[in-house]
Amino acid sequence: MLVTPKLTVPVGFQFHQADPKQTKWRKEDERLKKAGQKKKQRRSAPAPKYPGKAEQMLELIQEFREYHPKIKVDAVLADALFGTQTFIDEASRLCGQVQVI
Repeated sequence: MLVTPKLTVPVGFQFHQADPKQTKWRKEDERLKKAGQKKKQRRSAPAPKYPGKAEQMLELIQEFREYHPKIKVDAVLADALFGTQTFIDEASRLCGQVQVI
């Protein structure tokens, strides 16, 4: 979303698909945790094959910046889902070292 003092405009979107193997592993891991199995005894997570939501968001920001380089971005607002330091640093860098909230 591009938010200005006068209007708000959607500027891009992507569909997210959860990695089926990650989803299956997460459900099984939760079941085993509840059953009292120690972490050492449980299988480790499979390598992700689909991009995560944060990765997709960074792609959207980068694409917007490529198509609209003259638009000045003052800040990036994201919910807690994207609150990793990696996401914050990269979003800030993509937008010219702006504040990420």
